Amino acid sequence: MSRLLRILLRILIGMLIFVAVLELALRLFTRDVEGHATLFGIKLLPFERLTTQHEELLRKAPEEHAYIIPDATLGWTIKPSGRSVDGLYQADERGLRTGSVVTTTRADAMAVLLAGDSFTHGDELRFEDTWAAQLGVALGDNWRVHNAGVPGYGTDQALLRALALRTSIESKVSVLALCRDDLLRNVNILRSAYLHWTDMPWTKPRFALETDGSLALLNQPCVAPSKVAEIVRHYDASALSALDAVYRPGFHAEPWTDAFRLLRWMRSRREHRERHEQILRLTQRGGEGVQVTAALLRLFIDSSRAADSAPLVVLLPQSDDIARYRSGTPTVWKPILEELDNEDCVLDLGPALVASLAEGEDTGALFVNGTGHPNQRASMVIAREIASRIAKMR
Repeated sequence: MSRLLRILLRILIGMLIFVAVLELALRLFTRDVEGHATLFGIKLLPFERLTTQHEELLRKAPEEHAYIIPDATLGWTIKPSGRSVDGLYQADERGLRTGSVVTTTRADAMAVLLAGDSFTHGDELRFEDTWAAQLGVALGDNWRVHNAGVPGYGTDQALLRALALRTSIESKVSVLALCRDDLLRNVNILRSAYLHWTDMPWTKPRFALETDGSLALLNQPCVAPSKVAEIVRHYDASALSALDAVYRPGFHAEPWTDAFRLLRWMRSRREHRERHEQILRLTQRGGEGVQVTAALLRLFIDSSRAADSAPLVVLLPQSDDIARYRSGTPTVWKPILEELDNEDCVLDLGPALVASLAEGEDTGALFVNGTGHPNQRASMVIAREIASRIAKMR
């Protein structure tokens, strides 16, 4: 018996040594990537519910923000006459992005109102390099382009902003542009639950699809910035989390097993995989992201026509979408187009952007740093195609 116990003890000691060496090796292989502990390409969970940066932003008074400010109606918006800290972005007195390029001085110029997210706003680009500015040049002296794009917006926020601006801008043409990420933003309420490292840590309004096909507006007015931190800390118990289709409690859970790097990596890998599957369900035919987005686009089209403004929905591909266009694989827009029953006021710019690439040219040639927002070259293609469509709409 004593001999057996000694054997078992040696086995146990060997196993403990193996586990300790494995733990040490995995910790040595863990890298910090953009502020996140990453192991074998997997960002390790948990993610902070509320970062120090988020807390600082939530404590700021509106006048302390340089360019993006919280907004009770829209979640956040561009500060009237605001200017970003780095000076790259500036806005006019209505919070519309502006710059040094003046395309027309005519008082009777027809207005084009652009609504959308960062792809419309022109993130990472000088004003004159954005497709909004280049669209003004392409349309000529008879037109004035108003850029109401806001970084981080969903289609819901862009639509609400466009509806509000129509009271002061009588646009001949209304353009609503969106990218693939909007399908998820449109079923999200807490921005940091969708994008954990966001610098816009507020809540946003969202529309829910009723059984009769109508849209119900939720979380408006939005949660006051002073109350967001407390809600985030207890988001699982908040009524908002039940309405947030992209929120995953597991991304913030802290089980005791996370003390072991291997188990933490395995849990993180599983959570990331399940979130990917969740995203696919939301963005495939019949998914909530598709249905809500399609309903928002129909509302935009109908409300534009009712205001005697010709509607144009512009679908903008992200960098990793281009390969699907090249290969002929169905894109994320296929179920959206089916829901809209192929409305003739929808412009998918994927084919035009692909056609602008030389054979074998890397898709990154169209995006800032290869993977970011559309660069100056892509903006020229976007502006040209939209200008051509507007000319045919007249």
